Amino acid sequence: MQDPVCACAIIWLSSPRIRKSFLVQGKISAREHLRSRCLKDNELGGGRDAASVGLFVSYHVFCLQTLRAPLSATLVFAAPTTDLEVRSPSTTFCGQWDTDTDGNYELFLDQWGLADATSGSDCGGTGIKSFTSMQLNAGINQQLSAISSIESSWFWTIDYSETPVCDVTYDLFTADSPGGAAANEIMVWMANYQSGLISFEYDAEGEPIPVASDISLAGYTWNLYSGSNGANAVWSFLLADLPFTTDFEGDIMEFFDYLIDHEGLGSSQYLTTFQAGTEATSGSATLITTSYTTVIS
Repeated sequence: MQDPVCACAIIWLSSPRIRKSFLVQGKISAREHLRSRCLKDNELGGGRDAASVGLFVSYHVFCLQTLRAPLSATLVFAAPTTDLEVRSPSTTFCGQWDTDTDGNYELFLDQWGLADATSGSDCGGTGIKSFTSMQLNAGINQQLSAISSIESSWFWTIDYSETPVCDVTYDLFTADSPGGAAANEIMVWMANYQSGLISFEYDAEGEPIPVASDISLAGYTWNLYSGSNGANAVWSFLLADLPFTTDFEGDIMEFFDYLIDHEGLGSSQYLTTFQAGTEATSGSATLITTSYTTVIS
């Protein structure tokens, strides 16, 4: 029988309709000797003023070993308060696909790579375990030609002792029909921490080769990579002149317009999914988002 130990993801949402705090706790082998601060995060989660901190995401990813028990999650509801001693009741999630909806946003645990770590070990830089994210549900399932702008802002920081393997990214999907199967995935990367990306071409050192370079969009300069995940086309925009940006503010529609004008993306495609989060592969880190908003118009 395995000894349970904590891996945490804590999220505070501060919009007028979103005042919740989520604590996600995973059970993994005690042999992994967590370097996370789960208990400290737990104490913090109950004492923060949900009205003042905005959207906060803390995640810890581990080299999973002989994982047999399903992950569990605890949802902690935190009322807006300045009293640091207040604690509130909790509800437990136990499914790898658990979600929680509030207003226009939906939290996804989305541990889609969990099955890859149910036996043996995966401690390297490959094999995504999850894409914990916030999904926007307002304004989607429109044709791209009907959307004039997608104004978004995302302010975040990341804390780690050793560089993890992960990314911080917008993840968007289009389809031939409203709610249809994905035809295109468009990723706009805020940061890349040793995480590989999909490309049709790689150089002799194994680095992906961009199909376009030094593109000016949304106030930043990007390189564009093109590939396929076997199910749909994948377009990835990575910062060309910065290692990361922690304070993005811009119009995401500019990326779609570029693909329509230069890469053959059809304007009749429907925007079916708009998410922002982190693909976690291995290591231990804490991603903190202090503010996040997106409006499709």
